[in-house]
Amino acid sequence: MIRWRPMIFGGSRQGSQGMTYRINLFQIHFCRFSLFPLFSLFCLIWGTVFCSPAAGDGSSLVITADMQHEYAESCYENKDYETAVVEFKRFIHFFPSHSKENEVRFKIAMALYHLGKYHEAARGFNDMILAHQDEQLTREACFMQAECFIRLNKSDYAGIVYQNTKTLFPDRDTLDRVHAGLARLSLIQARNMVPGALDQAGHYLEQISEANPQVYEKDRLLAVIREAEQASEKDPRLSGVLSVIPGLGYLYCERYHDAFMTFCLNAGLILAAVKAHEDSNDPLAGVLAIVETGFYAGNIYGAVSAAHKHNREVRVRIFDRYIDLTPAVDMSEKGVGVSFSLNF
Repeated sequence: MIRWRPMIFGGSRQGSQGMTYRINLFQIHFCRFSLFPLFSLFCLIWGTVFCSPAAGDGSSLVITADMQHEYAESCYENKDYETAVVEFKRFIHFFPSHSKENEVRFKIAMALYHLGKYHEAARGFNDMILAHQDEQLTREACFMQAECFIRLNKSDYAGIVYQNTKTLFPDRDTLDRVHAGLARLSLIQARNMVPGALDQAGHYLEQISEANPQVYEKDRLLAVIREAEQASEKDPRLSGVLSVIPGLGYLYCERYHDAFMTFCLNAGLILAAVKAHEDSNDPLAGVLAIVETGFYAGNIYGAVSAAHKHNREVRVRIFDRYIDLTPAVDMSEKGVGVSFSLNF
């Protein structure tokens, strides 16, 4: 409210009635900056408390266990694994004694597996194995833990998990899955030229029962193993012996360009050293001889390595043509199936 106080003083502007008015600035300041904010705050509080929908009907949202699980499951099915992990963990926190707790813990580990967090996934599967509360989920956790170790290039740990699975679940179907997994593990090692891995893979495949040969492609895998064993390979020792004549070892390994270059380089250095000696330039001849010695030794070492490389390329070519060693995880009502496929 603005109050007008009539004041008469000289030299000022007069109103129509001969009186001069002065605005009380202090009162304007007090009214404009004090009463208006208080009035606004009062209106805000009144609208919040009395005009909100919740205040009118008293309703509130209650999330049940089924609602939370359904949302987490939908995130998992839509491959939003980050969100699925969070929502599944929220489910366990708010509903710790729910009947679906073990399934949810398995789904958390599976989501971590799909995210490439194999260490965390392996720990999650390991916790389920130690708890052993659900036989079916514990069995699947064993196989998935082995898959995590394979992804981490820890084949020894994967083999140990497979062997422990045989002890925990000695039924025929589980044993067949274990032997198929061990065969696949051996094939991965054979692809990396681990000695004896092909024979070991064949041994595990032979142990798959006659009830499940088609499920694990037993006959076809054995055929691939036989082809790999019969593939043309180069003997590294013979390649090294032939390299006494520079380039001949590379020629044996069918690396013709390397053979030609090696022969020319070594022959040139030898001829240069002989020519320097004939010209009585023994220091130069000695230097050239030392250099040639290094190239000559490198020729032998390179030929042996070329034989190993040739053998590896042949085997990799066979496996990549026929076998996809990347695990395929199949989620179904019966459990989780881990398999590898043939590209025939």
